[in-house]
Amino acid sequence: MRSTARFWSAVMLIFLTQNVICQNPLKQLHFINPHKKSMTLRFKFINNLIIIPVSINNSDTLNFILDTGLTTSLITELGYNDSVRLNYAQKIELQGLGSGEALEAIHSFGNNIRIKGIEGENQDFYVLRQNIFHLSSKLGMEINGILGYSVFENFILGINYNHRTITFYNPDYDSYKRKEKRYITLPLTMHDTKPYLNLQVVDNEGQVFNVKMLLDTGASHALWLNRSSLPTMMVPEAQRYTYLGSGLNGDIHGTITRMNKIKVGGYELDNAIVSFPDSASISHAIGLDRRNGSIGSEILKRFNLIINYPDKQISLKKNSYFNSKFTENLSGMEVIAPIPELHTYMVDDVRKNSPAAMAGIKKGDILLTINGVPVKKLTLNEIYQILQSKPGRRISVEFRRGEQQQKIKMVLENFI
Repeated sequence: MRSTARFWSAVMLIFLTQNVICQNPLKQLHFINPHKKSMTLRFKFINNLIIIPVSINNSDTLNFILDTGLTTSLITELGYNDSVRLNYAQKIELQGLGSGEALEAIHSFGNNIRIKGIEGENQDFYVLRQNIFHLSSKLGMEINGILGYSVFENFILGINYNHRTITFYNPDYDSYKRKEKRYITLPLTMHDTKPYLNLQVVDNEGQVFNVKMLLDTGASHALWLNRSSLPTMMVPEAQRYTYLGSGLNGDIHGTITRMNKIKVGGYELDNAIVSFPDSASISHAIGLDRRNGSIGSEILKRFNLIINYPDKQISLKKNSYFNSKFTENLSGMEVIAPIPELHTYMVDDVRKNSPAAMAGIKKGDILLTINGVPVKKLTLNEIYQILQSKPGRRISVEFRRGEQQQKIKMVLENFI
């Protein structure tokens, strides 16, 4: 199993490889109290991903990632103590990112869903028969699935990354418009159920490219671009070929580098990390939408957002994250939490010639302390904050390999 702290490009586009007919029409999510104008929900924010509590068919609380890039919601894994009764199911195949074969899943329809004061009936879910994403171990907490379009279609969503809150607005009222006046509003293009945003990328020779990007809150990266759709773009020599993440159909590889500027509306972001996936990894993701790539949460989190599917627009206002540097894992070792509840962390991959590799760390090592702090006192997010902190920082790591306990020191290093 492989993981990544920065780029897990999970489900940017899904196609059914056999026809599926839903037995009942979907009923849009709605407020339980029909007179309610808005409802605010706190979310957890881990590895740039928004995680909200969800109940399906009166189940106990499950944790789902909120994903604008997904049409039908996914159940990716269930823990030992999780129990969900699903309605009406049939076997299907799914095709998405990655270069492997189609993935077998179960299509379940006619389900009820509840999110705090919101509910919906006759909801569809795809249940993956293999835990291909390993989201719980990668994020360090139990994650059960990914929630898509049904959450966005009937509300206007205000996302405040500073306060870790989502506000669901009833579009029949104008309460959201008072806040929107302080934002920059940009049009969205809807293709089927997915939102696309036009922005500009400036390469290191000053060329400006107008690009059509999938708006993807379910991807933790900054920007990925389809290189073949931008043949004249000059990609910097300072780049690295690497594993970028996991898709529905296998691993995604490609290069990462830094681009001169990203322009979103009137805002400019400098020296952003951009990934260029291999053509084989994205062959199923580039279709009739003719997009150039996707914009993920490493950029989106720098704004507070108002996402308005009914009126096909998004409003942005920069927040305290805006001037934060675009960072990557400077150690070269990827860390997972095999059993998140135990706060046990294991090295899952070590990049060749990286500081971790040169210091002698190997895949399978169990971390014990970082800079003298027991890892049981740290979350996975906090571990990655250390590994992404700044080049030149000295890090001491104590770990166990088999029956032996060892301690090494390494210096964090920029790779791009």
